[in-house]
Amino acid sequence: MTENGPPTGQRYSLVYADKGLPGRDSLRARKRIYHLISSTIEIANVLLQRRPSYGRSAKLSNSQIINKIQSELGITVPYNMTYRLDQFLEKCELQDFLDTITISAAYFKTNDLIDVSPHFITEVSRIISELNLAYRVDLDGGVHPIVDKEFEASRISAISGLSDPRYAGALKAFEESHAALEQNPSNGKNAIRCVFEAVEIVLS
Repeated sequence: MTENGPPTGQRYSLVYADKGLPGRDSLRARKRIYHLISSTIEIANVLLQRRPSYGRSAKLSNSQIINKIQSELGITVPYNMTYRLDQFLEKCELQDFLDTITISAAYFKTNDLIDVSPHFITEVSRIISELNLAYRVDLDGGVHPIVDKEFEASRISAISGLSDPRYAGALKAFEESHAALEQNPSNGKNAIRCVFEAVEIVLS
């Protein structure tokens, strides 16, 4: 960052774009994760070639990850002359997309050839942060919502209780409080303010 100005050398979207509230899905994220998987495989294979004991058969490939995706998730990756992991990631269910991140991280860590999982996990975290998605990635590649499961169940119950049209304003304020908690880092102050606003609307 310059002394009296914005950060230098950063993409415009990272400095000035309004990210809004954290999202749960993103086509851009899906495309970037596909390219990340491919580039991580390339990095691993370049590093393997530098090893004296490197053999032609000792290399990582998309097809190995795809085999794990199909066996672990019980789904089929599109095939047209070659497997189309890109098409799969763009169109699959959200849970399958997030599971693919974890499966890929495990593959990069346990393939017995080379561990490039730290690079992969770091880049996944960067993508999630830049695209403002409401997840975090642990050191083993597991993907988690920013709030926990019990909190999410309570949120759904509260939303159900506010479904009456007369509580529309309270529902909006309540959802804004949840979104504030999902920000990274969480905006607790704004979350509390929105909850108080929701309560005031209900009691008015």
